[in-house]
Amino acid sequence: RCINSVLHFLQLRRTRLGKALKKVSSTLRKKRREARAHSFRHLFCTQRNKWYSLFRKFSQKEMFCDDPNHPNHHISSDFLQATESIKVWRDIFAEQPSSPTQMKDWIKEAWPNSPRDTSVVHAFTQSDISTLFKGNSNTAPGMDLLTYQLMRRTHNGAISSFLQHLYNCCLLLATCPEQWRRGILCLLAKKPNPSAADYRPIALLSVLGKSFTKLLNDRLAKSIEDNQLISREQIGFRKHMQTFDHIILVREAIHTYRQSKRPLHLLYIDFSKAFDSVPHSLVHLTISHLFGARCATLMHSSLRGGQAYIRHGQGLSDVIPLNRGVRQGDTISPCTFNLSIEPLLRRINKILRQYNATAQVGNIQLGALGYADDIVILCTKPKVLQLCCDTIHEWCQMTSMAIN
Repeated sequence: RCINSVLHFLQLRRTRLGKALKKVSSTLRKKRREARAHSFRHLFCTQRNKWYSLFRKFSQKEMFCDDPNHPNHHISSDFLQATESIKVWRDIFAEQPSSPTQMKDWIKEAWPNSPRDTSVVHAFTQSDISTLFKGNSNTAPGMDLLTYQLMRRTHNGAISSFLQHLYNCCLLLATCPEQWRRGILCLLAKKPNPSAADYRPIALLSVLGKSFTKLLNDRLAKSIEDNQLISREQIGFRKHMQTFDHIILVREAIHTYRQSKRPLHLLYIDFSKAFDSVPHSLVHLTISHLFGARCATLMHSSLRGGQAYIRHGQGLSDVIPLNRGVRQGDTISPCTFNLSIEPLLRRINKILRQYNATAQVGNIQLGALGYADDIVILCTKPKVLQLCCDTIHEWCQMTSMAIN
């Protein structure tokens, strides 16, 4: 009871601190934007030449520069301009062998009696469309150069009716326009002096396409929470959940077992380029099992035939087909990724509970805890932990996903 009370207190404290930090961060971002805008207006009125110089500097800012001391120099001079290095990213997004039949067994085991929620693909109403452009998002445009701010400022009854008709046609036909599948990849370095593969590809997609997937994502997220399609052990990209929750539990488990001098084994797993290597067949089978064939066809349509161009200092690279992976930058990608990785978490937890090898903290059983693709397994028996490793190996062979 004491541990549960402490956990409850920490959760309340974390919630209050999270809200306060979110408010402070939002205020700071707003003040920085206002200060920059004020400085530029002042320069424009007093020092016009300097204003144009700064404008050219910021508007031509390149992610991949030719400065030898710049962390992104390697990818500019050696990677994007060389055909053999472009092949690195072609191979990452190239379709890999997978086992759809085996995937079906995993999916059925994860959700044996789950009802199919077909309401996700019901027609959108005007109230759904009216919520799309009410925020202050300032995301970068896709290849059509339509910005979020432009859509918000020009949003009226006529455009709202057009979008409603367009999106409902997509739902009815279970397909997406080809332009929505194309995007520009901005590669962000994960560490200093990165190699060709040590970048995170963020996709700049069409605002119209992202607005459509946002509506779908809202419905998917609601259905997932209402029907408990994702277990509590997975906290990645979920409302009212943070990594702090799992950190508290893991630290408490280590402290408890160390004090009582009982064995506890932890295994940390990090998938290599997890978002970029999820098989499209796994996404399709999972969505089909949970939300019906029409929703699965629609989701598969948004992924199948995807194309991307890598942005660099000299422009855009040649087209790269996206034959696997979910696009980082798309609103619905975190939700679909969580659903795709859920069968692995459920099978590992099933093994741990079957052999009574979970860690016990108060009244809470801790097994495999996940934050998106980062997983930690808490196990009290080494042989059972080896079974979990064999399960992960089987998953990697089935999906062609790799571990760092």
